[in-house]
Amino acid sequence: MAADLIDRLERRVLIGDGAVGTLLGERGVGFGHPYARANLSHPGMVTEIHEEYLRAGADIIETNTFAANRFKLETHDLEDRVRDVNTRGASLALGAAENTARTGDRALVLGAIGPLGRPLAPVGPVSPEEARFVFLEQAEALIEGGADAILLETFTDLVELRLAYEAVEPLG
Repeated sequence: MAADLIDRLERRVLIGDGAVGTLLGERGVGFGHPYARANLSHPGMVTEIHEEYLRAGADIIETNTFAANRFKLETHDLEDRVRDVNTRGASLALGAAENTARTGDRALVLGAIGPLGRPLAPVGPVSPEEARFVFLEQAEALIEGGADAILLETFTDLVELRLAYEAVEPLG
């Protein structure tokens, strides 16, 4: 994927998608319902949003998995569905990319991973080893579902970002 991305960037500017969660909320999925759950409960709507971004010209789309780690899903009793939510999120994005591919290259699918949602030790309860495990669990499911690469996004704690990178880098 890295060579493909570099080749594409050498040819032209690439356009990314926008916020899938925001659009899901506008369409009625949200209140008390994590956006990532929509990969299972509203797959048609998630696919439709990806396809809308692609038809608008996006060359890169992100999976609907920003908050689909074990800790964030646990608040909705979905911690046992981490793999399902993430593989489905990646497969929905990949399917949309394949279905709306223009002549030439299909859009790249980036598996979105955001912060844990819990503070790291010594301030919080999450050890570095546990953080790496949670990030790796999510990343492996995204790759299994068809993501071309992993995107670590919107981290405010650089230590947490480093742990996420250390967890997913061997997959690349």
